This record gives sequence, C-alpha cells and structure tokens, in this order.
Amino acid sequence: MAWNDNDKQNPWGGNGQTPPELDAVIKDFKNKFDNFFGGKKSSGSKEGGNIPSAGGFKYIFILALLVWGLSGIYIIDPAEKGVVLRFGAFQEETSQGPHWHLPFPIETLNRINVEQIRTAEIGYRNVVSGSRRFGGNVSSES
Repeated sequence: MAWNDNDKQNPWGGNGQTPPELDAVIKDFKNKFDNFFGGKKSSGSKEGGNIPSAGGFKYIFILALLVWGLSGIYIIDPAEKGVVLRFGAFQEETSQGPHWHLPFPIETLNRINVEQIRTAEIGYRNVVSGSRRFGGNVSSES
C-alpha cells in the first residue's frame, strides 16, 4: 500500500498533529533553564524576574573550574622543548606533542626553540658589507 493511498495516514507516523507554536517552545525552554539553575521568582518585579539561588552558583563554579582546568592543555612543536615551572621552580621538561600542566597561578610554561642558532660575539664582530665579511676586534671585550 502506498503512503498516499489513504489521505489520513502520514508516512512519518504523525496523527495529524501540528507542532507547537514557537512562543510556547521558547517559554518552555526558559522554564526548564530557570528550573535547572534553581532560580526563584522575585516578588518585587512585575514581570517575575529570576534571582539565582545557591544551587545555580554551584553549576557556574563547576563550569569555571572546568574551563580553568582545560586551559592547562598545550602542544609543543617538534622544534621546541617545554619547560614547566611550578611557582617559578623547575618542575619538568617536555618534548613534542600534547601535554597538560596545572593552569596559570600554579604552573607556567616556557617554550624554547632548540633548533634556533644563537650566537654571542664577544671580542670580535662579524660585519657583513655587500658580499664580503670583515672581522673586527673589539679590544674592550677581548
């Protein structure tokens, strides 16, 4: 039997019911959201505004704690090493890949590029002029 043989039968199983109005859906969602955070109706407001209760603050605190904990995730590139300091004292050295450390006030991360060449010219200077290199002594440093 084809689904359009019977005019009253819906192929998706509905009984001819229409969906609720958008205003009713929004009001229902607001009520569920308010009840989830434990809000109470204030008596001084004409529109019945909500005052968050202590139960709602614990969810906000848990969410803030979760975000703070996730802020300790970091990724070290192949050319870097990570140095984790706990209250400024060396804790560990990490290699490439994803890692986690205790977030900001407790531990900090310093990324150090170990493949970069650093030079310190003490006692002489390499001066590049055009295509020629000139080395010059600095007698005050030598």
